[in-house]
Amino acid sequence: EATPGTITGIADKAGFVKLMLRRPGMNEEIGFDVRIKSVLAELDIAYEFDPPGIDTSCLILHSDQLNGKKERLLDRLKQVCDADVWLSPNTVTTICVVGLGMQHSAGIAGKIFSAVGEENANIAFISQGASEINIAFGVEEEDASRVVRAILEKFPH
Repeated sequence: EATPGTITGIADKAGFVKLMLRRPGMNEEIGFDVRIKSVLAELDIAYEFDPPGIDTSCLILHSDQLNGKKERLLDRLKQVCDADVWLSPNTVTTICVVGLGMQHSAGIAGKIFSAVGEENANIAFISQGASEINIAFGVEEEDASRVVRAILEKFPH
């Protein structure tokens, strides 16, 4: 049984890019996300996260997935989705905070993101699972180690 308000650990991995699509009304269009993911499947590209947005779609991909496929991916998405499509110019580090003690515990996200803010780091994306046992987010690579240390200080074992 997990202690409420606790985390089990943190994992981080560098080298991610944000694939962004924007088109007015896309949230109301049935099957739009299926078209995006069909292009990824066609090009044998995996993604890690797909944080939601309004009239935008974002997929977090490891830059290794784009080797030799970047231009083809952008062209196919523009063609299939009729949307503005671009990749973030910089890579980010994904940080994932996990733990059963996070579930149904008010203030966990606040503690995590206050640690990020105290390190003056920008958050590039946020994704929380519906199970409430993990929160993943991206920060600039040069900020990642400071952010991880700051979060660990907020949640001592």
